[in-house]
Amino acid sequence: MLGNYVSWFIRLNHLLRGMLYYWLSSNIGKGFRLGNPIQLRNFSYAIIGKRVRIREHFRLELANATSSFRIGNDVNIEQNVHIICSNKVFIGNNCTITANCALVDIDHVYSSVEKIGNTQQAEKQDIIIGDNVFIGMGTIILGNSSIGKNSIVGANSVLKGHFPNNSLISGNPATLIKYNTEE
Repeated sequence: MLGNYVSWFIRLNHLLRGMLYYWLSSNIGKGFRLGNPIQLRNFSYAIIGKRVRIREHFRLELANATSSFRIGNDVNIEQNVHIICSNKVFIGNNCTITANCALVDIDHVYSSVEKIGNTQQAEKQDIIIGDNVFIGMGTIILGNSSIGKNSIVGANSVLKGHFPNNSLISGNPATLIKYNTEE
């Protein structure tokens, strides 16, 4: 009996958090649900579509006001997803990003052994994910990458590059395995 109340309270909490962000930002669509705990940096610059569900331990870092971050409608983002957007990250409609994934659109160019970490030159790049894309658990998507619509990315892939529509992508580094078409 107590479990039913706890479950109900958790669902209500997610709904109310989503409604709060919806009311505070004109860039968030109806039906937005947000798990907790979360970490949001410069969230007011994000554009979130309708019926987006983001699960627990989500981390979003928008570097500044010029960062362009958009999530389409009917998107599901599972637990422990980390997104760093310094330039542009677009996630299309009807996408699923499963647990423990990372999307990072910035690359620190290794130019000198004298410089370490943040002192290296940063290279801003885009990440574009088309409509109806499924991203498997533990995948890392690096900057200068695009995934065409109706594509599937296998678990634990490390993706950098451009992949056409209807792709089945997997591996480290990720490669095109085959085209995902009906025969």
